Amino acid sequence: GGAGTLKASVRFRPIADISASLQDSRMKPDTFLENGAHILAEKLEALGYEFSMTQPEMKGSGGPFAWAAFRRDDREIQLWARYDRLGSVRYRLGADEFTHQEYMRAMGQEKAARWPGFDDGDPLGGFRRLLSDLSHCDEFLTGDAAAVVEKVRALPPEKTGFQALGS
Repeated sequence: GGAGTLKASVRFRPIADISASLQDSRMKPDTFLENGAHILAEKLEALGYEFSMTQPEMKGSGGPFAWAAFRRDDREIQLWARYDRLGSVRYRLGADEFTHQEYMRAMGQEKAARWPGFDDGDPLGGFRRLLSDLSHCDEFLTGDAAAVVEKVRALPPEKTGFQALGS
């Protein structure tokens, strides 16, 4: 046969086997969060934040996940990972919580925000992008965090679907 034909003896592995072997090669989410925390600690530990695992690795329907946080008094930056991907970043002040995307919108930084960004091949790139975004977060980190909560509460609903196309 020509270069473009397969020989009958070639056997493909079932997708489930390939997927399982890829998952096995991924970093555990709690290890991933601990490794990424070293990047964020450059800024946050100097401001008095302490890192801790909030929820060690658990199995979910989409695979293993874990939660961690940097805390200082009643302020918290929550980090959620599934496998080796930083899937969620949330901020909490007392009982109030909001997402990183909401925070960036409230500060007028949604276009400048680097997290979540695109996979650049750097396994910890999400943490580096988040560290860059934290340069816009001094009001929450060390200033009047309650004012940030009020700005987030005052956000108009985000346009989605066809509404977003008109803006």
